[in-house]
Amino acid sequence: MASKKTTATPPAKSTDETALALLRDISRRKDEIAQAERSSWKTNGQFSFNGTTLNLHVSGADGDVTQLMLVAAQLLRLEDDFERAATVLGVEKPPALKLSGYLVRDWLEDVRTRINRVQIKAKREKLEKLEARANAILTPEMKARLELEALSAELD
Repeated sequence: MASKKTTATPPAKSTDETALALLRDISRRKDEIAQAERSSWKTNGQFSFNGTTLNLHVSGADGDVTQLMLVAAQLLRLEDDFERAATVLGVEKPPALKLSGYLVRDWLEDVRTRINRVQIKAKREKLEKLEARANAILTPEMKARLELEALSAELD
């Protein structure tokens, strides 16, 4: 008769251990979001083109980044056309293209910054919900232990 080979399985993590691991991951992600939010603007944020002005600092507040993407597309197209014009016209060292006094790359960076901030808002809201759910499954003993650790850290 062939004997069955059994493999030892590691003990399952307790619910508290799993919840704590999730809370640590959520905390790490929230720190990353906070760091990304500290980015600074390179332009005044008032993008004007063809008679239309768009405030990059508030555009996309509803989560729709379409307008911001259209601005980026216009900037890229304009930059490509400018470089092609320099080639066609034989301009050896064309000046850097500026719009409203700012370089195209600075406008693009600000568009990227705004899109990141719009997307960060949704990520933050999701993390807050996940954090509340993870906290809800912690045992009262673990909640008490975490509170004691937080109190101790504040005293140090």
